[in-house]
Amino acid sequence: MREKLYKFLLPFLTTTTFFIIIFLAAWYFNGIGKTHFDLGQLQTFYLAVAGVSVTGHTVNSVFNSPRGQAPERG
Repeated sequence: MREKLYKFLLPFLTTTTFFIIIFLAAWYFNGIGKTHFDLGQLQTFYLAVAGVSVTGHTVNSVFNSPRGQAPERG
């Protein structure tokens, strides 16, 4: 049972999913007045973390294939 659940949830365990859950929890707790999370800083932190991944794909695409062709895996 645990292995089936793990295999089902594994594709959803990404950086984006993690930050969405954290952001929604912070937003909820801000709404009920228990905390004072700065959601703008949390969003900026996510963009910095996710930007590293996007930048890596861009650099690989630009330098590993001729202009106008899709990148090839070697």
